[in-house]
Amino acid sequence: MTPLDLVVVLGVSAFVIIVSLIMAVYMLKQSQSDN
Repeated sequence: MTPLDLVVVLGVSAFVIIVSLIMAVYMLKQSQSDN
């Protein structure tokens, strides 16, 4: 496993986590606006 592979894996993992957090915050705001 090369350092480049490690960077790609970390980058993809970070991207997925960030997207998940954004979606979670968006869903929370939507549920709050409904109430």
